[in-house]
Amino acid sequence: MGTFDHKVVEAFIQTMERNGIGMATQTNVFISLKTILLDAHRLGLYEDSPLDGVKAPQYDPERAVIPSVAQLQQIRTAGDDAFRLVTDLMSGCGLRTAKRTRSTSTTSSPTTSTVSPSRSTRPPRPTPA
Repeated sequence: MGTFDHKVVEAFIQTMERNGIGMATQTNVFISLKTILLDAHRLGLYEDSPLDGVKAPQYDPERAVIPSVAQLQQIRTAGDDAFRLVTDLMSGCGLRTAKRTRSTSTTSSPTTSTVSPSRSTRPPRPTPA
């Protein structure tokens, strides 16, 4: 514990960056680590805070763009059946970007990752025959 200092925390953050960990995840991990280290410092395990001088990762999410109903119809017809299924699920369920990208098939890759339609833009449900 005595060798754990700001250099170790900085190296940990740099390793996450080098391994391609997303900024949102880096921020969440840093917040958890910071909480633990601050508690350890308050309990007297560290004389100096291991976070002194550490620059926290900054996650700055982009603003979501909600398409109109007409734009949503164009998005739905832009791909194959698998793509249409994913866009219907995204618009009907209001899935977040992270969940949407995990649910896409390997045969189709939507190029509209910032699109986050709300429930009000969901296409009408087909009527049973």
